This record gives sequence, structure tokens and C-alpha cells, in this order.
Amino acid sequence: MITVNDGYYDFFRKWWAYYEKLDLKLDVLVLAEDDVVFKKLTALHLQRTKVQRSPLAIGEKDYTSTVRNTGNWYQIVQPIF
Repeated sequence: MITVNDGYYDFFRKWWAYYEKLDLKLDVLVLAEDDVVFKKLTALHLQRTKVQRSPLAIGEKDYTSTVRNTGNWYQIVQPIF
């Protein structure tokens, strides 16, 4: 799991190029921290990658979100308490 905002988009692209060379065959969850980078990341169509918007990016009031494994992917979930 990695988080990216628009200010670090170029850094992410360079990091991703090196990550792909490792050929690890691992699924990667990328959390977009703002709407601008969400659009950029989804346009890339990266293999073995799922892009989700961070709860902070979509205006969630409860910032105590947790992440749980849902099979091959991780999903952001809100606590039930």
C-alpha cells in the first residue's frame, strides 16, 4: 500500500518504474490523496494495481479509517464504533 498526492505524482512514477523492474508480482493498493492525482493514477492503467481515493480526499469526517485485507486487495473501511 502506498499513498500519493499530486505533489508527489512525479516521484511515484519514478518509484513505479523501478518497482516494476523488480518483477515481484505483488498487488499494490495506491491511495490517491486528492482528486487530481486520482484522475492521473487511474489513467495510467498500471498492472496489478488498484487505485482508491483516500477517505481524506472524499471528505470523510471520520479520519480513523482502517484498512482490511479482502482477498487479493485491501479495502478502506470505516470503524463500526
